[in-house]
Amino acid sequence: MTKSCEVHIFDYSLSSEKGRDGAISFQEATLHEYGIGAEDSFVTAPVSDGESLVSQYHLKNLSSIMSDLGHTWIDVLKMDVEGAEYEVLPAMVAHYAALNESVPVTQAQIEYHHSPGSPPMTDLVHTLLLMEESGFRTFSTEYNVNGAPWNFIEYSYLNVDPTGRLAQPKTPLQ
Repeated sequence: MTKSCEVHIFDYSLSSEKGRDGAISFQEATLHEYGIGAEDSFVTAPVSDGESLVSQYHLKNLSSIMSDLGHTWIDVLKMDVEGAEYEVLPAMVAHYAALNESVPVTQAQIEYHHSPGSPPMTDLVHTLLLMEESGFRTFSTEYNVNGAPWNFIEYSYLNVDPTGRLAQPKTPLQ
């Protein structure tokens, strides 16, 4: 049987024994011990292991991740970046707009984090409008208040081209 789908998980907060190429394979997914960011960088963040207070983590932008994996298109992108979506999404859209290209994603599922004052509600509104202006059309939303004091809103998008058709790679994928 041939493999018809690749699943990659990018999470710098998970750790386990590394494989040969720095990725961890389990079942049908590959875990990479870095996260998606607005740019390729290292960040310092709290650790909840009971021993360390902070640790440094590696972030890569979407373009770098796709290049590293040899990918030119993503069918489904699920993003839960704990409030960093207000930096990651505008940077992602700006990167591809500068290339005069659509973001190479057919469907995006984004969890937006919001609580009064952090981040400001204007960040949420600006990011939602930016996604719409970039061709992403909302087809589902789910409001989740279980994380109080944070509120979470899941948005599911389809990326459409200027004619209203589903965005597709320029060349057929193999």
